Amino acid sequence: MSGNKAFIKFSVIPFFAALFFIICAMPAFAYDAVYVNPETGYEAYIIDDEDLLHEWEEAMLADSLKSVTDYGGVAFVSTSSSDAEQSAKDYCYDLFNNESGTAFLIDMKDRRIAIMSSGAIYKRINNNYANIITDNIYKYEY
Repeated sequence: MSGNKAFIKFSVIPFFAALFFIICAMPAFAYDAVYVNPETGYEAYIIDDEDLLHEWEEAMLADSLKSVTDYGGVAFVSTSSSDAEQSAKDYCYDLFNNESGTAFLIDMKDRRIAIMSSGAIYKRINNNYANIITDNIYKYEY
């Protein structure tokens, strides 16, 4: 009986304590898709944490994002992160599980824009095309 108590004390309890801390440290990404393509199953997300868009603009954006879901998931994200590129990568991974998806992120803290694509959609929105998109956006800023 004392062997079982030692096993619980030195093996099971530390395991569950470590598991608890890992789960608490992970960010919770539980967003509702604004559209799910019935043919492909790819989803579109609008995560406007910085409230950049009016409701009517979100509705127009959601309608525009529908066509992208023919090729993969898509997300528009506004946030105040410390690293736009890493945040875009994190959203792309968390929302689309490294499957076909692209995340367009506006970082209001550093005033930066980032686009991250993964999977099959990368053939359409690769690094060069993403740079063209962001360059054209920056032209309208000034």
